[in-house]
Amino acid sequence: MSLVFLSHSQSDKPIVRRLAADLQAHHHLVWIDERDLRVGDWLETEIRRGLYDADFVVVLISAASLASAWVMRELEISVARESKGDLVAVLPVLLEEVAVPSSIEGRVYADLIDPMRYDRGLEVLLARLGSAIDLANLSGSAIRTLIAEPVKLLDVLIQKAKYEGRFHDAPPETFGSAGREIAPKLIECFGDSELWIRLNAEKTLTLIGRAAVPFLTHALGSSCTNTRLHAVLTLGHMGKAAREAVFALCARQSDHDQEVRRFAKDSLWRVMNLEYVPFGLQFDGL
Repeated sequence: MSLVFLSHSQSDKPIVRRLAADLQAHHHLVWIDERDLRVGDWLETEIRRGLYDADFVVVLISAASLASAWVMRELEISVARESKGDLVAVLPVLLEEVAVPSSIEGRVYADLIDPMRYDRGLEVLLARLGSAIDLANLSGSAIRTLIAEPVKLLDVLIQKAKYEGRFHDAPPETFGSAGREIAPKLIECFGDSELWIRLNAEKTLTLIGRAAVPFLTHALGSSCTNTRLHAVLTLGHMGKAAREAVFALCARQSDHDQEVRRFAKDSLWRVMNLEYVPFGLQFDGL
């Protein structure tokens, strides 16, 4: 999943909207001014933020965009970032047969000049952006493969959180919808036969934080002992962020599995930030 900034002229809005919709249909995150700028935003500040968050800056080149001071400034900023070694790529896309700016002259471009060959140009651009991950529709095998690289999975979550405007100097519990989409899939991994898969799921859910708590609370009632155990452990790792799961953790102190009972008590200590919680104590009145 890539965050794609579309640098363009207002005059080219029809094809820009079509391109944005097609990129989103392939599960890429797209920054486009008419949707991502809100009333009261500082224009230059928000555009810079979009540029600096982006993995790819797609510059849509036409006579109108070449005459746009904003597009030329966005191109200048992005090329400068690229030359400094920042993880961003500037991708030229031709909308009209015009001279390409000197800063990106000589680069291979995607060609959207001919409407009849639009699909081919889109295909070339998608190939450069790479495959994207549809968090909401991951299959069991796909999530198992992805969780083998927790850092990569967290990068995906962070990108989506950036796109939602929730990750600027904010802690991981603000993962929002990205966390809610992936949490149930990660909890399914608690039932995996491989311990390292279960532990990676536990670590990733801990970093997701509050967005995962309702799903973990529900998992405490699972018929699978491993699922209940890892849900208990994960909530304990979260500490205060899991306060809404206190009563569910109290109930697990009478679980039929000894390990679940023991770790439920330990997790209660952590969640309630207490030095000691007597076994079986009920937190009435919280």
